[in-house]
Amino acid sequence: MGPKTRDIARGLGVTELESLGFYHHVETEFGNVKVRAARLSYVGEPGWEISCKSSDASQLLSTMTDAGALPAGAFAQTSMRIEKGFLSYGHDLDTDVNPLQARLTNTLDWNSNFIGKSALQEIHNQKIDTRMVTIVLTDKESVPLGNEPVYLGEQIVGKTTSAAYGYRLDAPIALALVSTDMLQSGLPVKVHIDIAGVRHNGNLIDGSALDSVVQKSSN
Repeated sequence: MGPKTRDIARGLGVTELESLGFYHHVETEFGNVKVRAARLSYVGEPGWEISCKSSDASQLLSTMTDAGALPAGAFAQTSMRIEKGFLSYGHDLDTDVNPLQARLTNTLDWNSNFIGKSALQEIHNQKIDTRMVTIVLTDKESVPLGNEPVYLGEQIVGKTTSAAYGYRLDAPIALALVSTDMLQSGLPVKVHIDIAGVRHNGNLIDGSALDSVVQKSSN
């Protein structure tokens, strides 16, 4: 996953990945290693999740790094997913958060039958009380971790769910589940996050922090 994934795949002669739809997979070869590639990305850049036999893992890694791929750790992935607004089950999502609150309606096929459809349709016809948003903190020394209260003035309006430093945006960023009432008066909304008893300023936006910056720079 990353900005050069397409170039690396092309350099290895793997061209069928580019036409692969999201959440689809295909069997192909990287070098001489047979793999299964699934089209997805958790970092906000193009990418595929590559699986192979464990006995071929070392050769596959060498093939990719020789072609220009660089390894990155879980902290980097977390930082990038939060910049992009991608949610993590167990942090941002659980059985109490529905897809409408989580801004995941694009994953729902209302024309098909699925477990929970009738319940979601009922919720869809009502007001959504809480929704997942992004908060970009103004103090670069802030260290939000998740599960901190979010204040609008002196009122708690929600809580952070996960957070990290966004290195592409050079700012601490938190995902938060907040009351939708505060989203009616225009965005961004100036809020505070209580981190270990100290309130830190932040700007609340409805959506991805990374996409917001990209849109501004393209206008």
